[in-house]
Amino acid sequence: MRTVGIELLIAVDMIDAGKPGRDELTLAEQTGRIAPITWFVVEQVCDLLRRTPALQDVSVSVNLPMPQLQIPGFLDRLNRITEEYGIEHRRICLEITERTFLEDYDAAKAYAISLADIFGEDNFYLELQDHGIEEQRPVNQGLMRISRET
Repeated sequence: MRTVGIELLIAVDMIDAGKPGRDELTLAEQTGRIAPITWFVVEQVCDLLRRTPALQDVSVSVNLPMPQLQIPGFLDRLNRITEEYGIEHRRICLEITERTFLEDYDAAKAYAISLADIFGEDNFYLELQDHGIEEQRPVNQGLMRISRET
């Protein structure tokens, strides 16, 4: 067995250690202040991939709130960062956050279609996750519905 992908997350249960908790991350998403956090994570992922030879064939998923992609210059900045670290685009997987699907299915569907258009059909996929988290059940149902409808 070999690893083909991993996901980098900010722990939401470490608020006592001075790290952002679920409420802080939700607030950052809702107020449009999630961008610096997302860019920090993208840079950390690129650095990890660059300095870890054992991960040369591994992709890393990064959560991407819907408003992030709508920021002017998002793709240009993503390209600059991956080029700076010498990382192929296929090794960074952008994952739409669950909140996107829970709040507005039609917007989530439009977002998924726009991502497929931007990154190309061969570089975009819908991934089901089941970690026993209640939020994931309706998200997975929404993902399957999008898959059927597009």
